[in-house]
Amino acid sequence: MSINARLLGFGITLYCVLQSAPFTQSATSVQTMPPAQSKSPAQSKPQAQSKPPAHAKPSAQANSQAEAKPSTQTESSAQGERLAAGPMLDEGHSLFDAIRRDEVFRVMRMLDTDFRNKPAPLHPVWGSLLHTAAAERAPQCLRYLLTRAEQLVEAQNERGETALMLVAKHGDLSMAEQLLKRGGQINRQGWTPLHYAAAFDQRLMVDWLLDRDAYIDAESPANITPLMMAVRQGHEALAMHLVRQGADVSYRSHAGLTAMDYAQQMGRDDFAAWLLDRIR
Repeated sequence: MSINARLLGFGITLYCVLQSAPFTQSATSVQTMPPAQSKSPAQSKPQAQSKPPAHAKPSAQANSQAEAKPSTQTESSAQGERLAAGPMLDEGHSLFDAIRRDEVFRVMRMLDTDFRNKPAPLHPVWGSLLHTAAAERAPQCLRYLLTRAEQLVEAQNERGETALMLVAKHGDLSMAEQLLKRGGQINRQGWTPLHYAAAFDQRLMVDWLLDRDAYIDAESPANITPLMMAVRQGHEALAMHLVRQGADVSYRSHAGLTAMDYAQQMGRDDFAAWLLDRIR
């Protein structure tokens, strides 16, 4: 067979191979791909008409947010934080004894061993461990517990008390500063730290709170003000101080009583007369 005949046969064979089924199928699959110009909805530009008209009236939700008082966010966050469901320990438990003595390293060791990977225990009276440190006036334990994620600064115990309210009760300014830096709220709905400071005659704490914009006429759920608390507890000097700082003597509780009425109930007519003079 001549060379030209062999080359012709090889060329025919190669042409047949190129037209075989696998290559044909591959070519078909390439042709069935979506055209390059067809984009998915996510990639396509939003059309101008999809935007709301400029004159559209804001929704009711937008209106409510715009008209909300500045304190609304604070009040809702304060009410929202509740204690996690941890085990309720006996009041005489060694952990609470360590907090009472402010033995911070002992507390750290017990939490890292006895309560590792477990919900934080609760005190039967105070609530969380942070509440317990605040109530027992344990500053070192309080500082450590503030570093633990499960100890919420604005958590409330069963009586609705926060750690800052319990600190205001005994007037420890250093502990109050620590709680404030970690998000403790001075102004909140219902009972406030100022109520507690006034009820327990903590003059320095009262001034500390007022210097940080505490609302002097804060109202409890029964419309009791810090001034009324000071009068009811017989702290006349502190009550006078609150009045001089701007407390409203004419406020009435839900029972319809003013600070003057509470003074008269305690048999302090002279002090009630002094309060009455502050109205005129």
